[in-house]
Amino acid sequence: MKTLIVCAVFLFSLTGCFVEGIGQGEETNLSLELVVPVSKVSLETTPLFVMACISAEDLAEPVCETYNGEVYSESEESYEGSLVLKVVSGERRTLSVTLFYATAQGVLSYDYYYPALTLDPGDQTLTAQLNLTPTFTLEAIISGESLLPTALVPVDILTGVTFPAVDLSVDAFGNSVITIEHLPQGRFFYLVPVGETTPYRFCPIYSGQGGVLQKTINIDDESC
Repeated sequence: MKTLIVCAVFLFSLTGCFVEGIGQGEETNLSLELVVPVSKVSLETTPLFVMACISAEDLAEPVCETYNGEVYSESEESYEGSLVLKVVSGERRTLSVTLFYATAQGVLSYDYYYPALTLDPGDQTLTAQLNLTPTFTLEAIISGESLLPTALVPVDILTGVTFPAVDLSVDAFGNSVITIEHLPQGRFFYLVPVGETTPYRFCPIYSGQGGVLQKTINIDDESC
């Protein structure tokens, strides 16, 4: 396993995203250098999604930036890139970083959390060592008199990132069932019927621990 270093600068316009806080200081340009412990081959042909957010009591809402696309590098050993956030300087800023990328086995999630970050005015650089997020497996029975979907797409609620569609099957008792592996712990998901845009909002999927989460989802009476 090689270490993937993402440290290039993807500059984004934050028009309309900059939040004036109470007792705010001067602006900080925070450049994140992300160290991701994955093999570089996994990112040569697959999309990458990164979301970084800074929150604090004196900010009306979190300041977030995202990168969505491919990561390329002239180096055979690493990828170079970076993500920059512009935010009011100050103490007790909370930084959270989420990274998704696709492999042949499904989408992997990495995360980073810094609960008490101090941001000084001007340019500042932070190296964030992202760790693989623990996962769980969803096993669900999908029932109802209506026409059942052939497959469901997990959607991360916060980021809107869609995971690969998973087909339904029929178990030994004649139930329509679905098994979705490698869902990140600590995140909320909706399930969306393949080919549709409206999710099963009545049944958000969440688990804070590993193992198997079992659900019975009735699409007619919207029970979960």
